Amino acid sequence: MVIPDGVTRINSRAFYGCENLHSIDRIIIESPFLGSITVHADVNSINASSFNNCISLSCFDVSGENEVYISVDGILFSKDLSRLIRSPLASPVKEYTVLETVIAIGPSAFNSTHDLL
Repeated sequence: MVIPDGVTRINSRAFYGCENLHSIDRIIIESPFLGSITVHADVNSINASSFNNCISLSCFDVSGENEVYISVDGILFSKDLSRLIRSPLASPVKEYTVLETVIAIGPSAFNSTHDLL
């Protein structure tokens, strides 16, 4: 799927049931009610800033069969745990110590996570 440059907003459930969607890139999800994101096995590209306005997002849930991503305590990482990609805005985690395996933290990894220490 190609989304034209002029599209600036895609509402929640816009891709509900799209089992063949493999990439979340240049998509901005603006849903104050979205509590979790499920990353299916076939997803191989995620732009973490797509979730900057999801104020109720409390966790990323990644399929165990996904070869690119993994979730630890609801936080999105690369499968090898070398990159911390995104912490959800409404994460119940208030204090966080970065895993020793992490060598890179994504540019939007902690964007707007106000309660995190």
